[in-house]
Amino acid sequence: MMSIISSITEFSFKIGEEKIIPFDIFLRIILPIIGILIVVKLIRLLVLKVIVKRMRIKEKSQIKINRYLKIIVCIIVLLSCILIIGSYFNYQIPQYISDVMQAFENPFFTTGSTKISIITLLLLIPISYFAHVLSKYLKNLVDHRLLKRLSMDKSAKFGVAALTRYIAFVIIILIGLSFIGIDLSAIAVLIGVMGIGIGFGLQNIVANFFAGLVIIVERPIKEGDRIIANGIEGDILKIRLRSTVINTLTNETLIIPNSHLVDQSIHNYSHKSSEIIIINRIQVSYTSDLELVKKIICSLAENNPFIVSNKSPKVFFTEFKDSGIQLELWTWISDAHFKISASSWNNFQIWKVFKEQGIIIPFPQLDLHIKREKIPP
Repeated sequence: MMSIISSITEFSFKIGEEKIIPFDIFLRIILPIIGILIVVKLIRLLVLKVIVKRMRIKEKSQIKINRYLKIIVCIIVLLSCILIIGSYFNYQIPQYISDVMQAFENPFFTTGSTKISIITLLLLIPISYFAHVLSKYLKNLVDHRLLKRLSMDKSAKFGVAALTRYIAFVIIILIGLSFIGIDLSAIAVLIGVMGIGIGFGLQNIVANFFAGLVIIVERPIKEGDRIIANGIEGDILKIRLRSTVINTLTNETLIIPNSHLVDQSIHNYSHKSSEIIIINRIQVSYTSDLELVKKIICSLAENNPFIVSNKSPKVFFTEFKDSGIQLELWTWISDAHFKISASSWNNFQIWKVFKEQGIIIPFPQLDLHIKREKIPP
């Protein structure tokens, strides 16, 4: 029995100049890798089953944490395999890693006390991500915890929250750059030099950026407003620093540069109040009883499901037309977003009741008089 075990443990073969002992590989490579896999999986299960569940994290966040843990586990196992296999074959892996790190740390650009290396550029990625996440968190915190308690309209809250996010993002980026060894005074000089190029080459982008700040501060429009821009009617979905996203009535997306919204006149249906007047234009024949027509139209409009309860509809006699008498029905509705539906409701009801009451809506007509002239003999 001992001889069999001895023959198994001492069995070897050569690959080129390298002598390979399978049992030694099993002990020094396979077993450590299996041990690392078991330990890492136990830690992952501990994090998911104990820590995450006790913290009562949402299901979506749990899925993200699980995905990130899988990536971390794969990286740890891969690096462990490289180190274990390298140490078995006496490769100087730590030295190689040290050489690579030194190459990454060597600056390829130096100005004053600022040294830019590959490590510096790589560190910009987590700094930018951290600034994005933290500024978004601060925006939500200000919006939900502070601004909800203040008596401000939605547009003012949006402006304050958006400015908070952008200011926090810039501050965090600047702090992060100072931590990784970039001199902020050098950045100020660089920005000053680039300012000339930005002024000439990026005029539209800069104009749109400052126009976005004007929109956020002055609030001529806000998210949710029904507007007409470039002759197209739609609802504002999102206001960004460079552009504004509008959803049209036909469910198309319209992206307009902010400078267009600041420089040109904008028809905003819901700037201060979402209540608007819709106008239905009707023609009736000259033989119609106008008092009866007025009474019928007003009673119909009062039953409109979108009407403002404390504002009565009005009928105006506007013009003598060629085909009949022009009337206008003015109806207050509670929300500009229902403008088309409310106008259509009025038109359908007017058509229905006029037909029942025998009130004539005249066709376009033209009287033609022909005069005969006598031809002299």
